[in-house]
Parts: sequence; C-alpha cells; structure tokens
Amino acid sequence: MLYQNESTMRVWPVIRRAVLFVMLAAVLLVFGGARSVRAVDFGRSGSVKVGTPVLSKVENTSAGIKFTWKKASRAKGYQIYRKTGDGAWTKIATVKGASKTSYTDKKAADGSLYTYTVRGYNGKSLSAMYKTGKKVIRIVAPKLESVTSQNSGNATVRWSGKSMIDKVQIQFARKSSFAKATTYTLNMGVYGSLNFTTFLTPGASYWFKVRTSYESGSVRSYSAWSNVKKVKIKK
Repeated sequence: MLYQNESTMRVWPVIRRAVLFVMLAAVLLVFGGARSVRAVDFGRSGSVKVGTPVLSKVENTSAGIKFTWKKASRAKGYQIYRKTGDGAWTKIATVKGASKTSYTDKKAADGSLYTYTVRGYNGKSLSAMYKTGKKVIRIVAPKLESVTSQNSGNATVRWSGKSMIDKVQIQFARKSSFAKATTYTLNMGVYGSLNFTTFLTPGASYWFKVRTSYESGSVRSYSAWSNVKKVKIKK
C-alpha cells in the first residue's frame, strides 16, 4: 500500500501539467479561430507605411467588371476585395507589381450588385483601404442585331440581350470613331427596336452602337457598348 501511494504522488503532478496544457491549447484554439473569421481589418499594418490607393473607376466591360485605382506610395502590389450586396468583404485577387493599377473581375454574375475596394502591400505591410469602396451592378453588354434603312432619312435599330434593364442608350455618328456622336437615352425595360426618322441625312453613312442601364437603390450602372454596325441611309 505504501508503494502505491508513493507512485500515485509521483503521477499526480504529471497529470496536472497535462490537464493545464490541454486547457491552454483549447484557449489558444478558440481565440485563434476567432481571429481567423473576424471582419476584415481596414487599418494600416506592418513596418512599412504603404500609401492608401485612391479608387478612380469601376465599370462594366465586355470581359467583366473593371476596377481601377491610382498608384500608392511604397506599394509593391495590391489586394482586391469584393462584397456582394450587403455581404462581407472577400479578397478575390492579388495584383503583383507597383505599376499595375487595374483588375477585371471576370467571375461577376449578371444582375448582381458588387462593391469593390483595394489596398496596397509591401511584403507583410498593408495599407489602409477605402472602407465604402465603389459599387456597380454587373450588366452584360447587349448585342446590336441590325441597323437598316428602308425609307429616306430613316433607320431601324434592333438589339437583344438578357440583363435586367430600365434604360437604353443608342449612339450614332458620321464617323467610325464616334466623334461628335449623338446619344439618345430611352426609358425601356425590354429589348427590342427603334425607328430613327430625324437627324439622319439621306444618302449618308452612319455608325451605330447601343448600351443598357439599370438602377438598384441609389446605384445606376451601364453596360459596355455593344458591337458597332454601319448603315447607309436611303435617299
């Protein structure tokens, strides 16, 4: 019995140390996990004071949503963040190179409202970033199906598409560069066609293109311009 008691006395300190170790590991796991899922920290961090990039433009293009910013001091590259609707920020890309100041999100879903922002980095140092970002609705560019002229001074423009819209813009000009172009904005929630009967000179050639627009809340976005078609107006 004496031998067993002495053995027990030697074992208990080991058990206590093991229990304390397990408890400490559990605490570190809980707090470490909390840090990994908390909201994105927008503040500057690290030993290098990286300048905050200035957001300049976010727009629909044929390839996706293009996001542009101005070069930040001491930045060696940039991290791109996006959120959908009122959701949480998610880092979607890292752009390497101090001189690269744009990124195209090719995975943006048609009709979705996105907010984009950016921060610079230099090694492990991060700049602050503009918290509110810039908002845009992804709108796929319409297709200009045809432009025909059946009557003197008249042209019929037909277009198609699938994105949700509430406005259509039709632009035409006497030059392919669209210098001094005329733009009509129409309140239309459907795709279709339109007859032009004014401002078209009989016998002259015109270039046409269209784009669509949609507003959600206080955010109005435009698609990229469609393909271009040329027509000679009937005399």
